[in-house]
Parts: sequence; structure tokens; C-alpha cells
Amino acid sequence: MRGWEKALLLPMYAFLLFMTVESAYLWQTYDSYYARPAITGFLSMLAFSIPVYLRFSGRMNVPWPLMVLIYMAVTLHTWGDYALWYDQYFWWDNVTHFTSASAVAILSFLTILIINHYVSAVEIPKRLIPFMVVMFTAFFGVVWEMAEWVLDYLTDTGMQYSLQDTVNDLIMDLLGGTVVGIVGHFYLKRKDVDELAVSLGLDDFMMRVAMRWDRRAGLR
Repeated sequence: MRGWEKALLLPMYAFLLFMTVESAYLWQTYDSYYARPAITGFLSMLAFSIPVYLRFSGRMNVPWPLMVLIYMAVTLHTWGDYALWYDQYFWWDNVTHFTSASAVAILSFLTILIINHYVSAVEIPKRLIPFMVVMFTAFFGVVWEMAEWVLDYLTDTGMQYSLQDTVNDLIMDLLGGTVVGIVGHFYLKRKDVDELAVSLGLDDFMMRVAMRWDRRAGLR
């Protein structure tokens, strides 16, 4: 890990850790509401650690812009719970959902490129990839809203404020996926799918996966 990367990561983790520890303290001494930001902060740290691990272990060359976007998504959500900004500012939920949807869309874009490049049985036309990105992001948004509804029903967490709030969230999810899909469309016009997949540095990892599958197939 290079020096500037350490200098960037340490305050990012420190900010998430502060919100998590402070929320846990407030949860135990002041109000049970802070259980949500405490748990959210802990899960956010775990979620952000995945791309960090992949990049610095050499398993995948995760682009720094994507890592920053993932960090923004989890941090905005944690801060919204911690500082009660979801309740104070109507637009905070829209910003958080748009940012999160954009991160999910980019991850789905990269996943499709990886599958298209490394799985010989799959061949996805370039013109369909942006559409698939939008559809996957919209699907993820629906699953997220359903999960919120289930949690509200079982534990009365109050994550869904109203039907209008749910619809606004889905609109932001679709908008984030559409923006990434449009950017991806123009990106693929200038870049080759295989070239981008190789730039992620997954050749060794995918080769090990393929060898593992071959060994399993040989045992059947």
C-alpha cells in the first residue's frame, strides 16, 4: 500500500469508526434509536473493507473512484442515521439512494464485463450491457425496499416513512442506474470490453477458479 493510499484510508475509516462507537455509546446510555446507526456503521465498515481488501491483496485492481463512491454511499447512509438528517432534510434520502444506486450500477457493470470476458459460454453484445446495468440496479432497489418493509413489519424500525418515500427511493435508484448506464454506453464505444476486464487484474484469480471447477468436474 502506497503512502498516499494510507493517508487517504486512515481518516476514512476513522470517520466511520467514530460514528459507530458514538452511536453504540448513545444506544446504551441515551436512546435505543442509535442502535440503527451503530449497526449501520459496523456493517458499513465491513462493506467498505471488501474493495479495500481486493485491491491491496492483489486479487482485483479495484479503481479508486469506485472505492470512493462505495465509501460515500455507506458513509452518507450512516451519517444520515447518526445525525438524524433523514428526518431533518427531505433531500438526504434522495442523495443517499442516488449515490448507492450509482455504486451498485458500476459494480454490476464491472461484473457483466468480467463474466463476458472470462466465461466462454456467455457472450453479451456491448449494446445490451448498459440496459442490463439499469435493470440490475432497479432490481436491487426493489429488493432493498422489500427488505426495509420486512424489517419494519418484524421489528418496527420505521425505515419506510410512507408510500411516497418508497417511490422516491425507487426513482433515485433508477436514475442512478440510468446515469451509469449512459456513461457506460459511451465508455464502451471507445474501449474494448476485454481490455477493460483485463485491466482489473483478475487473470490469475479467474485462472485459479477455472482450475478448481475443472478439478470438481473431473471428480464427477
